[in-house]
Amino acid sequence: KGINGQLVIEYDLKHEKDAGNVIVEGYYFVHYFTPSGLQTIDKNILFVIDDSGSMSGTKIQQVRESMLTILDNLNSNDYLNILKFSTSVQTWLSMPALASSENIAKAKTFVNDNLKASGGTNINDALLKAIQSLRSNSINDMRAQIIFFLTDGQPSTGITNTEQIRKNVIEENKGFAAIYCLGFGFNLNYNFLKNLTYENNGFSRRIYEGEDATEQLVDIYNEIKDPLLLDVKVNYGSKYVELSSTTNNKFYQYFNGTEIVVAGKLKKSGVLPADTVLVQGISKDGNLDLKMTSKSVTIRPVDENSSNKKLQDFQKIKELIEKYSIYNNTESEKAKQDAIKLAIENNFITKFTSFVLQVKPLSISRNKVMCTTGFGAAFTAIISLLSLWMI
Repeated sequence: KGINGQLVIEYDLKHEKDAGNVIVEGYYFVHYFTPSGLQTIDKNILFVIDDSGSMSGTKIQQVRESMLTILDNLNSNDYLNILKFSTSVQTWLSMPALASSENIAKAKTFVNDNLKASGGTNINDALLKAIQSLRSNSINDMRAQIIFFLTDGQPSTGITNTEQIRKNVIEENKGFAAIYCLGFGFNLNYNFLKNLTYENNGFSRRIYEGEDATEQLVDIYNEIKDPLLLDVKVNYGSKYVELSSTTNNKFYQYFNGTEIVVAGKLKKSGVLPADTVLVQGISKDGNLDLKMTSKSVTIRPVDENSSNKKLQDFQKIKELIEKYSIYNNTESEKAKQDAIKLAIENNFITKFTSFVLQVKPLSISRNKVMCTTGFGAAFTAIISLLSLWMI
């Protein structure tokens, strides 16, 4: 008898406590960094929750449910605080508190009793207050600083100009905390949230309304639950790597279960000595240098299916599009043109490039009806994009 259910198979490759693995194909390499054996770094985390009027009904109930689950999943040495905002801002405590069982119970009571949707959306004051609350904690050394920000709308109270809000947050934050934003639903300025988090070392995700919204919220928290490294830098010897060619090689935080990927171009085909690759960061035990062993560098023959260059260009295009979206100046226009150039070279579809469909009418034989469509013509799609990637 069959079982009506879902079978999920999860697996991972064996990793070492080193600088990862590099695959070299001709002049191009891709570096995968997923170390093991690192201890989780304690974190200070502040939950910033929008409970304005637009969050009423199912959304605010789902936020309450997800927060209760997330609070149970905090690490015992973490410090936390909760800030809710609508027209005004209210914090649970004046400064973050240890995630003890007693404090978790009090935090749950605050969530159940105080998350009630009403009023406007004062994003500016909420984020500034969140940063100030994190800074007020006397225990900040060797800790990850995280703001977990959830909203479903655009700023409607206080400062509402999104450019000004971004400037205010950057000035107040100064790289102190990473801001991770969850945009709930469709009626929000997602580009604003995406740019704000990019400028503050985090990422943004859209949460789709539905029965599984609570699960989506919890899953995204779990991505940042366990920081392993801070201030990560992936270094290569300038004798062997064209340093200007590499994709982003600096990362504010590295979390358990994630992977860092860096791609670049070599100065000599097929040559990248393992001892010229070094990953540096701050671990729970202090500064950490991770080196690469010779067995971690794989040299592959170059053929028509080689993908390293395409992956490098793909990553570059994504970074250029982000730069274009964030900065409104001549540099952003150059980023756009560079992205277009790379996209055309690789036949990638982006927000700036499209795919062309050529239509050819086929001749009709006297003896056979070759076309049965109402238009009296058959169409053949000539797609020259051998590697069709959507960016």
